[in-house]
Amino acid sequence: MHVCGPVESVGGTHVFASMSGDWQVLVYSASVRTRVKNAMVLPIPLKPGTADAIELIDLSGYPRFFTHLYEMSR
Repeated sequence: MHVCGPVESVGGTHVFASMSGDWQVLVYSASVRTRVKNAMVLPIPLKPGTADAIELIDLSGYPRFFTHLYEMSR
């Protein structure tokens, strides 16, 4: 992960990755503190010619995603 611009802090990073058949799932979460607007770049490795297969899903409506994963693994 790379944040473009001056950053005060980055923390609370969580990553979940899984494969199921031809599907690969990657969920990334982090808290970033800055004084200015910025952009975050998260590189995703791809096979040539497969960029159109990426589907981005907004999980901001599921803030307990990583909490639920942790609870299921206990």
